[in-house]
Amino acid sequence: MNFALDNKHYSLEKSFKKEIKYFNKKSWFIVGSKLDFKKTNDFKTVTILNTPIVIFLDKDSEIKAFINVCQHRGAIIKKDENGNGPLICPYHFWSYDSDGKIKNIPLKEKLFNQKELKNIISSKKLKQWKLDFCGNFIFISHPNNKTTLKNYLGRDYLKIKDISLAVQGRSSIQSWEWNANWKICVENSLDEYHAKFAHPTTFSKLIKLEPVYNKSSNVYTMEMPIAETSIKKWSKFEKYFNKRQLKNNSYTHYHFFPMNSISSSYGVNFFIQTYMPITHNKTKVISELYLTKNIDKKLSKNVLDALINSFLEFNTVVFNEDRLLCESVQNGITSNQIKKSLITSYEKRISFFAKKLSKVYS
Repeated sequence: MNFALDNKHYSLEKSFKKEIKYFNKKSWFIVGSKLDFKKTNDFKTVTILNTPIVIFLDKDSEIKAFINVCQHRGAIIKKDENGNGPLICPYHFWSYDSDGKIKNIPLKEKLFNQKELKNIISSKKLKQWKLDFCGNFIFISHPNNKTTLKNYLGRDYLKIKDISLAVQGRSSIQSWEWNANWKICVENSLDEYHAKFAHPTTFSKLIKLEPVYNKSSNVYTMEMPIAETSIKKWSKFEKYFNKRQLKNNSYTHYHFFPMNSISSSYGVNFFIQTYMPITHNKTKVISELYLTKNIDKKLSKNVLDALINSFLEFNTVVFNEDRLLCESVQNGITSNQIKKSLITSYEKRISFFAKKLSKVYS
């Protein structure tokens, strides 16, 4: 029998607190691509385990990650998911430089004497998180994490690097809030079994339920053949893509422990997905679409827009259905009627995931 967690860990706040402490010391999180940052002051915000982070392109074209909280009164500095603008707090307009140090305080001469001001400027700065790259993909980690990104990704490092170099900048971003524990949401993404039945207009038509699994220490991979009917549908696009991409004829899903994934069909579209906990029973689900490079040079704008819309519509249908499923599981688990779930051979990656997670609570 495959491994399953005790269901209490999906509803207890103390389990969630243990997860935060554990992942801060041991995990890396994918947050996008270098190609998403084109101009000085381009930024993106994420929340990692209750910590608000801003990813920022500075004047020297260096991408950095800071805690997104002003040192004055604790206001969030950047509230939008992405945009362009210097690091200026909207509350009292304290600003920060590219090293996270205080750059300017309005009316500072009236607020502090020279000694106080000197002490504040020298001692207060935005805390910086670790940031590293796998090709063009950006990963961040808590400063206490001593594991390098290359070691974290292990033997999958070069494969992920190749994917990062094959795609252009982000085409779109979608997000939802689900009333379910983040682990339920992740496990749903690792569950090939339900896809054939619970997604009748999307995955049921796309895939053959013949998964092949591969596991390293922090990356769990699943590859499935695409259904013949879908291959025929896509054959008309063959001239727009290189042979390597369409020859594969597979749907691939990479899960990065604990809460990120990349999924792809044919190697044409790539979705970076994040299942970020808001509380122990609420999750923000983020899905970012990336397309293979040079696709825009081969397709007219109208055809490209139609293709992107078809990917996003597919995604929207799937995630709306998954939200209901995950919330149903959350309600069932919290009723305390079963101690553990039964994990089948088509949910093998859930077993990998649960076994690794069990170390968090021991």
